[in-house]
Amino acid sequence: MLLKKDRIIGVFFLVVAAIFLVFVKDIKIPSNLTEPGPRIMPYLSIGLMIICSLGVIWESFKKKEQAEKPFLSAEGWKRLIIMLGVLVLYSIGLMYFGFLIATPFMAYVLIHMLSGRHKISILTGSIAAIIVTAMIYLLFAIGFNVMLPPGMLLD
Repeated sequence: MLLKKDRIIGVFFLVVAAIFLVFVKDIKIPSNLTEPGPRIMPYLSIGLMIICSLGVIWESFKKKEQAEKPFLSAEGWKRLIIMLGVLVLYSIGLMYFGFLIATPFMAYVLIHMLSGRHKISILTGSIAAIIVTAMIYLLFAIGFNVMLPPGMLLD
């Protein structure tokens, strides 16, 4: 039986989920805690990862056997490498400039890269990047009370 890429990916993420499960069990929970505790989100994430992995494997068996296309074209590899570079620059930007300055720039670049052949105007991309940044900020800083990186230069 030919192992398709999606079967390999499904099995890979099942193994990753099992490894995560081992580490999540080490999270300490206070004995007087009445709420679900710090393990609930990792367990939910692992459960979703397992369900998705099994779904990918199941779908690979349902597909008819056919010649597989290359994983990425030359253009796809180029875009992947550029996106990885953007994420590295974003992590450096977070360290020095903080979340509120680095994130709109990263979001703007990724919006344009992910738009493909659709052309997005500078104004539309800028507004979308600001909205994405604001939504993430509201969700994490206000909703979950998580401190986002302030940046060393602005601290």
